[in-house]
Amino acid sequence: MSRYIAINGTADQEKTLLAKLRMPLDEIVERVEKALDMWPDNLRIVLLLRDKASGVQDIYRQRYGKDCDYKAFISLGRLEIVLSVADASPRVLAHEIGHAVVERFFGKEKRPPYHIHELLAQYAEKHFND
Repeated sequence: MSRYIAINGTADQEKTLLAKLRMPLDEIVERVEKALDMWPDNLRIVLLLRDKASGVQDIYRQRYGKDCDYKAFISLGRLEIVLSVADASPRVLAHEIGHAVVERFFGKEKRPPYHIHELLAQYAEKHFND
């Protein structure tokens, strides 16, 4: 049970994800917060699991009407990460959690420009193990 993340997926998807990550979800969140030096209040993320990247891409297409080749993405307004279990890794998840931390830290009213948001998420991913 995570303090920060509510998982929306099957029991098999959750079991496979946790085995691939080899660390608790809360530890990933806390490492990202430390890397970014951002500690947002009331951080709560929904993690929507799909078996493969094609499932992630289907959801993206349904929501945004655009094709993509993503294996994961975050819906900032919902603070919901959509993730392919087949492609999951701590770094991929750290990147998406980085977006969530930045979003909650600054809030919708002070959201940084897209490129800055992406740079901060990339920073969180790169410095995940520091």
